[in-house]
Amino acid sequence: MGHSIQIVADRLEIINDLDLFALIAIITTEPYNKRFTSLNKCLVAWRNQIEVSGPGTIELNLEAIFADDSARIDMLSLLTEIENEYKRRGDAIPASVLNERCRAAGVIFNDYATRFLFSTTEAIRRLLLTPM
Repeated sequence: MGHSIQIVADRLEIINDLDLFALIAIITTEPYNKRFTSLNKCLVAWRNQIEVSGPGTIELNLEAIFADDSARIDMLSLLTEIENEYKRRGDAIPASVLNERCRAAGVIFNDYATRFLFSTTEAIRRLLLTPM
């Protein structure tokens, strides 16, 4: 699996594509996509990204989120909410959950360690919290 580079201003994070697929599969499903309305356009774009991206080409466009205070605050809240929910669920997300939600061609999950999800949410948080 490849790695995609996420950039905000002069900062970057390199994130494993499978970890991005997992996060996007979770973040773009209910109830999250209904509650954080400032992120609707972004979440649709992310969903489309995992359906058409090749290795190392996932672009989350985090600079646009960073530039919009409402979207940035909502994304930070959403990341925290996902972390809290999946900490309660245990050390792994069942493969069946991610395979049902992820529409990336050829991607098949095994049970997925939540520590990888948390490292991905932390990487995105670092980009969104750092001043430009």
